[in-house]
Amino acid sequence: GTKSDYWADAVLNYTLRGTAIPVLPGSLYLALFTAGPNSAGVGTEVSGGSYARVALTRAGGTFDAPSPVGVTANTAVISFPTPTVDWGTVVGWALYDASTGGNMIYFGDLSAGGSCPVGVTVTVPIGDLDITER
Repeated sequence: GTKSDYWADAVLNYTLRGTAIPVLPGSLYLALFTAGPNSAGVGTEVSGGSYARVALTRAGGTFDAPSPVGVTANTAVISFPTPTVDWGTVVGWALYDASTGGNMIYFGDLSAGGSCPVGVTVTVPIGDLDITER
């Protein structure tokens, strides 16, 4: 995954200008996309049919300590609600600071994206949600 424009600006403003960094909630929320997203947060998020972003715990929760330097991945299987309608072909993901709306923090493409038909639970296996800070 890659840092969003929003988060890149927040880190630069904090580091180089002394501006307070935005406070993130205790959980970030994983979203799925059928188009995009890009660094500006433009894309088509899945909607309807029981879809909801999944809360990922920040403190001692979903991600391992960076290893190698600047790289982390999920430490547990992440499961979305089971679709009650066809969600289409999912091609991307993003982490947000809210369960709806909010600011995109990181985003990426799904290397093994695919269709999300009715009744098939969408999961992200351990180690498949990689985030790189380099």
